[in-house]
Amino acid sequence: MRAGFRRPGLRLGLRRGFGVAVFVSIAVASLVVVLLVSASAGAATARVRALTDMPDDISGPQVHFLYVVSSDGADGQLDSNGGMEQSIARIQNWLVTQTGNQGLRVDTYNGAPDITFVRLPHSDAQATMTNPWPLWVMGEDLVASGFNDSAKLYAAFYDGHSTWACGGAKSPALPKLGAMYLKAQPTNDPRPCSDAPGFGTGTDRPGYFEIGLLHEILHTIGFAPSCAPHVTEVDHVDDSPTDLMYHPDAKSPAGWDWSHAVLDFNHDDYYGAHIPGCSDLSDSPYLTPMYSLSVIENGPGTVTSTPAGIDCPETCSGLFRSAVTLTAAPSPGAVFAGWTGACSGTATCVVTGKGSVTASFRTPCRVPKVVGKQLVSAKRTITTRRCRTGKVGHAYSRHRKRGLVLSQSRRPGRVLPAGSRIDLVVSRGRRR
Repeated sequence: MRAGFRRPGLRLGLRRGFGVAVFVSIAVASLVVVLLVSASAGAATARVRALTDMPDDISGPQVHFLYVVSSDGADGQLDSNGGMEQSIARIQNWLVTQTGNQGLRVDTYNGAPDITFVRLPHSDAQATMTNPWPLWVMGEDLVASGFNDSAKLYAAFYDGHSTWACGGAKSPALPKLGAMYLKAQPTNDPRPCSDAPGFGTGTDRPGYFEIGLLHEILHTIGFAPSCAPHVTEVDHVDDSPTDLMYHPDAKSPAGWDWSHAVLDFNHDDYYGAHIPGCSDLSDSPYLTPMYSLSVIENGPGTVTSTPAGIDCPETCSGLFRSAVTLTAAPSPGAVFAGWTGACSGTATCVVTGKGSVTASFRTPCRVPKVVGKQLVSAKRTITTRRCRTGKVGHAYSRHRKRGLVLSQSRRPGRVLPAGSRIDLVVSRGRRR
């Protein structure tokens, strides 16, 4: 086999969420699963398609995501319909939950994940003409297209086929490439890798393709290392079927329980193990400290963040690696009442660590004109404008009939805090 590619061909048992084991032939570097179909709990947001690696927000090691389609493949638009962005969020949330405060150092452009669409010059059939796994051709085509930044690790969803594996890593032409093949179905296996679908739901429940891609990402940077106590052949461990980097062998033949995956079971092999002379993922430059921030929206308005990540009420939480600026925008007719939690007051909110913020909006009192109305009607109008009726006085009038409002204490059109009082003077009619 060519250097840099882990030998495929072993059989790996993958356990469904409800405990039924199925077996498929896949690469050592790949993982397969059967998931239940479910709709995303969070609404995906459309984004502009990028055909090149956009200017980086940060320098140094980082993970760049790609959506790759063959020359004759159907374009599922995962890069532009928000699908991949949600997958990245699921991967990040899972990883931060496992580590406590570390996530992938994702390549971003203007604060959002930089996801590039690449259509290969080769057809889907050509990608597997020489080898049944498309990773080698993908690597060569990506390098030819300029995706060969030595500081970057490339993580791809390939919307194409393979009859050998569901994913792979370490292309000879591009060693820091990990990919999942979304339409793969290993020969002699009754179900494709996407059955039933490999994508998770919302932003915090990863599916097979997300867990599998993270598995491949770790392979590209050398995990699990050969010095790990439970390492088995080619960068895997065998101490628990729930380990993210698990692979069965004669000692541990059980299938990979991806749906209960953990990062380094017992933390004794590659994360937090700190074995002298052995690489530890916690020290990898491709990981970065991250913190979670959540926003509670109270009232009619929106809250957005810089860098991007929060657009509440649609997306009200996110993971960040630097200070976050929150901006509140009241809906038409409303006013921003202020922040509570990690911020206070009504100025722009800047959060520098893990926290929660509540943004309160109020529909104000907009003083109506009630002069000339019957008192009952005037009170009703004042209430509908989120004001309240104050003192009601009476006076004789030669010009207004008895019961009509003569004057009001607040000028019509003024915008006041909700519940502001409007005093009225009502006509007694002519003095007799």
